[in-house]
Amino acid sequence: ETTRLVMVEVDRLAKPGDTILDVGCGSGILAVAGLLLGGESAICLDIDPLAVDVSLENAERNGVQARLTASTQDVREVPGQFSLVLANIQAGVLKELAASLIEHVQPGGTLVLSGVLVGQEHDLSESFEVLGQPQLRYENEWVSLTYTRPA
Repeated sequence: ETTRLVMVEVDRLAKPGDTILDVGCGSGILAVAGLLLGGESAICLDIDPLAVDVSLENAERNGVQARLTASTQDVREVPGQFSLVLANIQAGVLKELAASLIEHVQPGGTLVLSGVLVGQEHDLSESFEVLGQPQLRYENEWVSLTYTRPA
C-alpha cells in the first residue's frame, strides 16, 4: 500500500526531464516508473545491498539502466538537488532524514513521503514544515505526504 501511494504520486507528477532521488528504494520500481514517464535520471539508495541489486535488475528489465544508478550510499552524502524526491520509509527514519531530504528537493520540486501510518502524519509534518502543508493521500492504515518546495 505504501508503494502504491507513492506510485500514484509518481504517475501524477513525473514529467520529462525530471531528476529523481529514490531513498529507501526497495525494488527501485518507483524510480523506474519515473524514468518510464520521461524522467532524465534516477539515483536509488537503500541500506540493503540486495535492494540495490534488484533495483538495477528492474532498471535493466525496463530498458532504463543507462539512466539509473543504485547504491548503499547515505543520502546525506549525495550531492545535488532533484526535481522529484521519493522516500518510502518508516516515519521515524523520515524524521531522522528530514533535513537531508528537504535539502535535496530543488526549488519548485516535489517530495513524496510514505511508509507512514495514519496518525503519524501530523507529527511527521512538523519535521517538514519548511515546505508548507502537504497533500495527504490515504489507503487503509497508510498515508503519503506530498510537498512542493517553493520556487
